[in-house]
Amino acid sequence: MSIFLGGTGSSNELHDYEEGTWTVTYPGGTEGSAPTQSYAKYVKVGHMVYVSFYISSLKTPNNNTQFSIGGLPFAVGTSGYGFGRIQYCGNQALAGVNIGTLASPNSTYLYFHRQDSNSSVWTNAEQRSGYNGPLLAGHIYEASS
Repeated sequence: MSIFLGGTGSSNELHDYEEGTWTVTYPGGTEGSAPTQSYAKYVKVGHMVYVSFYISSLKTPNNNTQFSIGGLPFAVGTSGYGFGRIQYCGNQALAGVNIGTLASPNSTYLYFHRQDSNSSVWTNAEQRSGYNGPLLAGHIYEASS
């Protein structure tokens, strides 16, 4: 079933709306007890997907592997990236670090990228160092279909 907004042409047709939950995975691994996922939700409108999640406990390995969150409900399109925001990480807001989420093209995971003078990916070791614990974030990206 389709809904038309502002006209009856194909560019005004909304034919795909979905919302639900998804399960967060940890491609770079975890340590200790399993992380506790409090929620992970999504809304898909056409090709655009908004995901949000809250992990109340998380401990990453002490290594330089890229820290990432996997299990996105829809594969990321070839344009990838999108836009995301981390609200809270560990026991503090990320005021001094300024990292954002990016969706890797043609994948099902988000990675975290520094937006300060360091300008590199956020690693498991950095996540572990002072930011272990709760993680709250949201991201919008274009799905492959």
